[in-house]
Amino acid sequence: MATIWRRKDRDVWVVDYRDATGTRIRLSAATRQHAEDLLAAKIKERKHAPTNREDRDITLAEYTRRWLKGAEGQLAPVTYQNYEQHLRIHILPTLGRLRVADLRRRHVKELLTRLRSTRNAQGRPFAKNSLRLIKAALSTVLTDAVDDEILFANPVMQLGRSKKRSVTRMTTDDLLSRIRPMTWAQAQTFDHTLSMLQRDHLLDTRFALLFAVMAKTGMRPGEALALHPGDLDLVKRTVRVERAATLGGQVKATKTNEVRTVDLSANLVPKLVAYRHWLELETMGGRWGETPWLFPNDQGGLYKEPHVRCVFQRVLRRANLPTFRLYDLRHTFASLLLSSAIPLVYVSQQLGHANPTTTLKYYARWIPTGDQRYVDVLDQAADESWHQMLAPSSQNPGTTSEVFDLTGVSSSPHDGGPMMINHARATMGPTQEPV
Repeated sequence: MATIWRRKDRDVWVVDYRDATGTRIRLSAATRQHAEDLLAAKIKERKHAPTNREDRDITLAEYTRRWLKGAEGQLAPVTYQNYEQHLRIHILPTLGRLRVADLRRRHVKELLTRLRSTRNAQGRPFAKNSLRLIKAALSTVLTDAVDDEILFANPVMQLGRSKKRSVTRMTTDDLLSRIRPMTWAQAQTFDHTLSMLQRDHLLDTRFALLFAVMAKTGMRPGEALALHPGDLDLVKRTVRVERAATLGGQVKATKTNEVRTVDLSANLVPKLVAYRHWLELETMGGRWGETPWLFPNDQGGLYKEPHVRCVFQRVLRRANLPTFRLYDLRHTFASLLLSSAIPLVYVSQQLGHANPTTTLKYYARWIPTGDQRYVDVLDQAADESWHQMLAPSSQNPGTTSEVFDLTGVSSSPHDGGPMMINHARATMGPTQEPV
């Protein structure tokens, strides 16, 4: 039973209570009001205290080791590797000795503030995205601690809800700043360099075609790496995208878990015809044996994306181009099409976005606007632009109805011609009136 009493030997109030584990605890307070507030807080804390007594003293370092053993095989290899690295390098040196049950929001805020003021292994300040990933790793571990009833609530959740105070929140501007597509001139230089390096045997044919496919289809790097030769339909000039390779060389569904068909440009098709023939000859010659991949490595398996990135950077240097990310080929595809007034819905479908609003969110600045008065299209002659077909809703047997365009030339509703009604000459049925 919790009580409050005043010491006789000094002017101090004592809060006497037992915690959730049954341990008796006494705290001092300067005034009775302070003691009552302290007791109320402890009663509330006990009410929400975790019930796992076996792990009440387990430290974050000990719990993390146990968590990593259980997570191995459950997480994707790259995800597991990233979590382990973030926990070991950035989190445990600061918070590892604390009991999991004692972790509070202030500990997490202090950790993030310290990281923000230090530099990473490359000597640069931590980017917002890096801090976000570190925070996510800790949050994942502590979410399981809540499930294990060691913590009542995850102190990382809802941290920094205020936009001004958040140190890890990626704003729209942060995301858009990462989109750096090539210009038309840079894209042409890149394409020309691929051809020259391949011709001079300075670039493996597989990489030359892989980069060309990515630049001309907008596929994500993992989607292009996981293509099969059978995904190509060079007669219809399409490619089927239904899987993706992870950074660790595993195969999974696409990002949106959808299968899509992507168009191939007229210039790309003959290159793929020649490449597929070359691939068949190399396979028959025993260079890598039977392989299901369109772009196999020397062992017939999947290329890992980090290796592909290194080759990509070498091509950029040979082309005297600035530094771009491999993913920027996808951004280049989208921005060049949209800047050429290609419909947004078409570009969104090619990219495999779940919704055109996603495409608009990231690429709106490349959609041309200018000073053109688009409303002037309504003044064009009907034989140049027409919007909808107007026809009588019902007709009596034996009656015909003709419609006339604005130039006065009669046409049938079924001949595919302009369907604008001339009020003076339209022939109506007995019960019909001009609208």
